[in-house]
Amino acid sequence: MVIRGILPVQDWRATLQGKLSSDQVGTKRWRNLVKEKQGESRGCTVPPFQRDDGAAAHTAKDKADLTKHFASKMSVPDPDKPPPTLLQTIKNK
Repeated sequence: MVIRGILPVQDWRATLQGKLSSDQVGTKRWRNLVKEKQGESRGCTVPPFQRDDGAAAHTAKDKADLTKHFASKMSVPDPDKPPPTLLQTIKNK
């Protein structure tokens, strides 16, 4: 069995670092990115996730850690196997 997953925390850090080091970032955007990096961003559009212990994950980093946890559980038994062919249904009008 092959386990494939993404690394959302590292991707998030790399994307944020790239945005912060860009020459075209304005002062306001830079402050917002720094707040996001520190976990103080209030403009998050993803609702809080609930952990197994009942606590809620509010910050982007906590949510990325939970996503990483769930991604590690995903697996494909045979990744080289082609997907099944689906029948196409056509409705007459």
